[in-house]
Amino acid sequence: MTTDVTLKVTNLREFHSALRKLDATLAKELRVGLKGIAVKAAALAAPWVPKKSGRAASTLKGVGTGTGARITFGGNKAPYAPWLDFGGAAFHARGVTPGGPPYRRRFVAKGRYVYEAIKEGAPQALSDLQDLMNDIAAREGWT
Repeated sequence: MTTDVTLKVTNLREFHSALRKLDATLAKELRVGLKGIAVKAAALAAPWVPKKSGRAASTLKGVGTGTGARITFGGNKAPYAPWLDFGGAAFHARGVTPGGPPYRRRFVAKGRYVYEAIKEGAPQALSDLQDLMNDIAAREGWT
């Protein structure tokens, strides 16, 4: 016996909530799909990051959650990565730079690399998200 179900979703959070109520594996599938979209965005941003050692670019990671996706950048491996992207003044430990003033770089609120790459890849990411949601919904028989 088949039952027609009509589901109207206005945002990703509602979609995730509906999936969790029906089947936890569907919610996991959404999270994995969102991670894939974030990984693609991180791969787009990596070539834009300056590569003296390549450490900062290697820290770009795509992360997916049930309700969104994000890119992480920096961390212990390259704590200077946000400074590369946004600029500002970088100080040595305790605010003292050995041998001189702090390293300065013009501050760019929108960032130089990551957000620019996201903006460039946004149309494809949106298309991928729509495809992901439609695929999951179609397999479940939703219209």
